[in-house]
Amino acid sequence: MSTRLMHTFGDFVFARLDSYFYQFIQVGQELAHDYNTGLLNNISLNMWSKYLMKKHLYTDSFGIGVYMYDGLYAITVNGAPPNTTISFNTQTKFDTRMSTYSVNSTNNAMIPESLRNVSLFNSTAQSFWEESLKLMDSLGTDSVLGDPYYSAMGAYTLHYSTKVFDPVLYEYGLKKVMGIAKVNISLRAIQQFLKQLQLLNTGYVIVAETNNLVIGGSINTTAINPTSRVSIFDLQDRNAGSLMKQIATTYGNLSNTPNLMEVSSMGVGYSVFRDLYTIENIAWNLFIVIETGEIEESINISTGATVGVAVAVAIVGVLVAVLIGHFTTSRLGQLEQQFMKIKMMEFDKVDFVSSIFKEVDNIFLYLREMTVWLNEIKSFLPESVFLQLKSLTAENVQNATKYEIDEIGSTGSASDQHISASSKSSRRLSKQQFQETDGNSLFKIGLSLKNCSIIRIHLTNFTKSFKGDEITHLFSKISTGLSSISKIIQANFQTLSVDEYQITISSDFSDNRDKRVNQVAIESSLRFLKVITNINETTLNDRGVRINCCIGISSGISLCGNLGSSSFRSFFSVGGAVQNAKTLSTLASELNCHLLADSSTVNEETLPLFVARPVSRLLLEPFLYEKNQSMNVSNIYEVIKENNVEKDEWMYELQQKEVNEKYKEYNSFFLFDRLQQFSNDEDLLEVLKSTCEKMNFYLEKNIEDIAATKLLEVLQYFAKLEVKEYKKCGEPLNQLLFKFHSTLPYTLSNNFHELDYIAVFKSK
Repeated sequence: MSTRLMHTFGDFVFARLDSYFYQFIQVGQELAHDYNTGLLNNISLNMWSKYLMKKHLYTDSFGIGVYMYDGLYAITVNGAPPNTTISFNTQTKFDTRMSTYSVNSTNNAMIPESLRNVSLFNSTAQSFWEESLKLMDSLGTDSVLGDPYYSAMGAYTLHYSTKVFDPVLYEYGLKKVMGIAKVNISLRAIQQFLKQLQLLNTGYVIVAETNNLVIGGSINTTAINPTSRVSIFDLQDRNAGSLMKQIATTYGNLSNTPNLMEVSSMGVGYSVFRDLYTIENIAWNLFIVIETGEIEESINISTGATVGVAVAVAIVGVLVAVLIGHFTTSRLGQLEQQFMKIKMMEFDKVDFVSSIFKEVDNIFLYLREMTVWLNEIKSFLPESVFLQLKSLTAENVQNATKYEIDEIGSTGSASDQHISASSKSSRRLSKQQFQETDGNSLFKIGLSLKNCSIIRIHLTNFTKSFKGDEITHLFSKISTGLSSISKIIQANFQTLSVDEYQITISSDFSDNRDKRVNQVAIESSLRFLKVITNINETTLNDRGVRINCCIGISSGISLCGNLGSSSFRSFFSVGGAVQNAKTLSTLASELNCHLLADSSTVNEETLPLFVARPVSRLLLEPFLYEKNQSMNVSNIYEVIKENNVEKDEWMYELQQKEVNEKYKEYNSFFLFDRLQQFSNDEDLLEVLKSTCEKMNFYLEKNIEDIAATKLLEVLQYFAKLEVKEYKKCGEPLNQLLFKFHSTLPYTLSNNFHELDYIAVFKSK
């Protein structure tokens, strides 16, 4: 056991010596590398000073620098600790004098006004230059550790030297020696380092050259005369010199001794470990000396500790088993919780923990990888999936009335069912709905009645006016904005194409929302228009083209739910509101408007909440396609913005007053809401003519208002006829105006190109 202990001490000391010397070697190699690669070319003297000082302070060297045939840059330490001074020395090409500067201890820069000149300094005439290059050539290497020498700076030092080469030729693989990079290591610093090593209470370390001159040790190895060195046989501390003499006498010399020895000197027994410590090109004798009695005491303590540990392990074993069981079950419980979050696709809430057990830890590792993949896949899933998952966690809403029929392929017919709509009128089913009856399906197949607001978004010029890379960049921002808005309002978001999108906001008839779906739809659409405005302002392309966004909103009862099969299914909204929203988005493009909504969306409850104006009357589809249900005429409103101003925004309110007055003036032109006020055709005709005159004046100031132009055309049509002509129709004028509406038909037309011109020519 004592042999193993001594070898352990030896490995410990070897490791500490390696770590100490390799820091100097590393810095020397870095210095040479930076020079060879040209990093230090053409830098100022001040930068040289800062660079070398940084390396010097990192290692606490006794000097560091680059010495060349035609110059030098070096940091030198003068004197012996604690009375040392640091200088920056430089010698430029063709200058025989070395310039010396003091160094600023704050920023490591040289102090120009401290210049002192030392005449006739030649790097190639120095002993370290000749010794280093000669040794490198003999060993066939580019770096060496030199033997200790007494430097002109006033202390014994080692030096680590590395060749430096011409940076220009080095880049092409050619090595032309320009000098050496040198790092000085003070023997006094080595001695201070070794004194930090403690081996039990009485143990000590001595490092000496093979010529028996001491490098350093953990005992006092400092020579009385600083210009001389101490022989290992002359050491006085701990009777070390006499002990080494006795060992040398016994074995002939210190280099021939075995690795382990038992020696008695002056009545005290010692265990001595000797080995050769080598680093780079040097080899030194390393001695570790410990009193035999202390080693035996340490072994006895170790044996007692081993017995105590064995007893403790037996006691702790039971406790460890209990703890292992606890840690195992607790981690598995946490794992169960994470799987529940994954089940609900809440990947951002999944917590990844570690375990002391490799198997459990691997499970969490694979869980992390799986979650990352699923999070990537999540962006491809429609928002309806996440809404249905959330609804599964709190299934406390009454089931809406559903259309149901037999499964596909059955011969039975679907029974008629009565449903309750918002108007509470009974309606007989006229269409069948396919509903999957598989009770194990997570997402049920089938449609159910909902109060819905359908938002149809059309970017009219997105695919025609933008390049492919622009579409790629802008689509990510558009989809992110729509997805975020949909999540906030808990709506179903569908991408119909790269320039068309649909958002379905639905609620059951029993929902007690703070806001109705039509109000949420308008607010969300205005929010998305702000997103488009921000995109246009921040990512305007070099051609100045902006995204033109047209939105249509229609609200009413619709059929909503999942349709498909076990291999494919998707969320759909069925009903007239879907087609109406699409029609309104097309009308918005025709009227150069951004947001249009029907009268089911902008009603008595929502109209005071927004700045809106009526722009047209349109024939819209019925909400549910049933027998005897006809299309209906609806006022169409352009929604400009929300009608809310904070108390501290009075200045903004004043600025918007003129804009609001313009819309208020326009609203007075739309007579269709006030037809019941006119029972006399003559009075109504006069109002029509007066309104046309006002609108002409309005359009002079707002010539770009296409909606107003279209409205004027309608009013002028009615105003140009006389009262007696209207009476021929058999209905009063207000009824004729009330029945007026516009349509957006899709018609097929023939185009004969050149033949059309021939027909025109013949007609003339």
